[in-house]
Amino acid sequence: MTIEIRELLIKSSVTEQDGTGSDNVSSSEDVQQIKQELLEQCRQMILDLLAEREER
Repeated sequence: MTIEIRELLIKSSVTEQDGTGSDNVSSSEDVQQIKQELLEQCRQMILDLLAEREER
């Protein structure tokens, strides 16, 4: 049986912190490290998908 969704409503609430807490503050090096890890994971996923297509 097929179900058709004609409308999808997503609600979210964004609040801004007052700036007194420094728990979420990351150094520039940490941000760069996270970006590099994310890029590497994306590259690996792309390579995996390309290899899977070649196998078919």
